Amino acid sequence: MIRAIYLIQFFSIISFAQQLPESGTGLSASYQESHFDIQIPIWFSPTFTLAPALGFIKTGDGGSDFQIGVIPRVYLKKEKLSPFVGGRFAALVYSPKKGDSITDYLFGLSAGGEYFVDKNFSFGIEAQLNFSMSDDNSFRFSNPGETNINTATALFATLYFN
Repeated sequence: MIRAIYLIQFFSIISFAQQLPESGTGLSASYQESHFDIQIPIWFSPTFTLAPALGFIKTGDGGSDFQIGVIPRVYLKKEKLSPFVGGRFAALVYSPKKGDSITDYLFGLSAGGEYFVDKNFSFGIEAQLNFSMSDDNSFRFSNPGETNINTATALFATLYFN
């Protein structure tokens, strides 16, 4: 009887693993501190995604803050809870109502986990170590014209289309 239970568990794990997304695209919403990003993860292999990311914030002075980037991820295991390592590359463009726009650049490393509720829906968390290069006129990172290092955490939920 115990062997039968182990056998059923084993085949359940195998059948679930075969249902995780390995191709196709998704639509992801990410929350980090005070802003939201929309990402479009694209599966290039069973363990690698590349996600274009867009963010937009209307600022108090009538300007806007636009973010565009790309997020690669490599999944270390493909299970219901899948750990990953990745990166983040982005241009952060602030456009005031009056004056010239200011562009900062962000390069980051990340590690986290994605919990697949089923093959079409997941949520996750990631820790980030980010390096930013500020524009000479930027106060985004309180260090105009310099390179900064900071940490961050992001939460996300993803709907996959296979």
